[in-house]
Amino acid sequence: MKKATISTVEITNVRGIDYLEFPVASLTLFTGGNAEGKSSALDAFRALFDGPFSHDPSLIRTGTDKATVLATLSNGTTMLRTMTLKRSTLDIRTVDGGKVRREAEFVKQLATGFAFDPLKFLSLKLKEQAQEFMKVMPIMFQPEELAGITTQVRPINLEALNGIRDGMYEDRAAQNVIAKNLDGSIIELQAAIPADSDENWAAKRDELAGELRDKRTAVADGRSKAQSAIDAGTDVLMEEVGKKIRDIQEQLAADIRVVEIETEKWLTEQTATLQSDIERLTDEHAEAREKAESATMAKALKDQLTKAIDKRGDAVEKSDNFTARMKRLDEVKLEKLKHLPIPGADFTDGELYIDGRPFRQLNGSDQMLVAIQIGKLAGGDLAFMVSDYFTEIDEDRIGELAELLPKAGMQLAAAFRIRGEALTVRPIRTPEDIAALKAAIRESVETIPV
Repeated sequence: MKKATISTVEITNVRGIDYLEFPVASLTLFTGGNAEGKSSALDAFRALFDGPFSHDPSLIRTGTDKATVLATLSNGTTMLRTMTLKRSTLDIRTVDGGKVRREAEFVKQLATGFAFDPLKFLSLKLKEQAQEFMKVMPIMFQPEELAGITTQVRPINLEALNGIRDGMYEDRAAQNVIAKNLDGSIIELQAAIPADSDENWAAKRDELAGELRDKRTAVADGRSKAQSAIDAGTDVLMEEVGKKIRDIQEQLAADIRVVEIETEKWLTEQTATLQSDIERLTDEHAEAREKAESATMAKALKDQLTKAIDKRGDAVEKSDNFTARMKRLDEVKLEKLKHLPIPGADFTDGELYIDGRPFRQLNGSDQMLVAIQIGKLAGGDLAFMVSDYFTEIDEDRIGELAELLPKAGMQLAAAFRIRGEALTVRPIRTPEDIAALKAAIRESVETIPV
């Protein structure tokens, strides 16, 4: 539905203005020197749309006791603000003269975003621009739209949605780091695990340990038997020697020596065989013990590897889940943004983007157009804005405004200082109007934006 605009305005006894009647164009400038009434004209507009119960007696011109502001809208509606020292009234009439009874509701519907200043918007910092945009156009996402993506149970705005997505992005990044670190651990564990063997080295170790004990026992038994044999042989010979002690004493010593030599020889032969077996078994046992320990370590490493693989799989699964949820969030957001009156508008990291480009990177004309479009969204049923932010605006920007505003179906009123000039109302409609403004600026001694 086409928004209403303001056709004409009459201002009486508002601060520095005695009486002023003028048509309102897409761009209406109040020019003049200091204290000529430029700001008073803007104050008159604000008084008109502040609501029926607003009262500011300081707006009344000094020396008078009443001020009025009368506006006629494009649809024939008239709005009359009357201010006295004690109270203010707002009389609203439809085109057929009927009185609007619920003035507060009417004004709220008509000028919800009247306070939006497109030129102020351009001067804001990035975060402030995003916040201002969100106030004007509160995009809301309902819980059912986000079902399966988030656990939200209440509607959230775009800023909150982006915050949720940022959180998902950080969580996904954390899971990717976990998976990447586990990749290195898995490779190290795989390299550290000994080669598989069918041999049960723990059992082999125990078997060889038993054999080794048996061999060592056999050696000890052999030594004991040898000593017993020596003792027994000595006792027998000593008995014979007792009988023939004198005759065979020398022979006895020789025979004892022979017994000792034979016994020692037998013991040496037996011990050598057993010692060889002991050395062999000792080596085999050491090897078996080492391999049993290696098998135990391999089992522990395999357990660690299995856990690492499971953890990595869990991290990858969570990362994929975050990716899928972020994709669905983006789809929901893009679908919502697709239907906005400002094509291509989006928010990333709290900054306004248009068609994928940061707002601050757009050229001046495109920035101005977006600001006007935002003002149009903010303006309720009335396509009208007031700006105090003509600071540093140059002649070309004024020309851009004059071209963009009618295309957007919007009106803007602003004050511009031209030193030495009396209060002048300049409806800017044609190139000739812009040329006249530029001529006035050049003729002035000094031009200072207000």
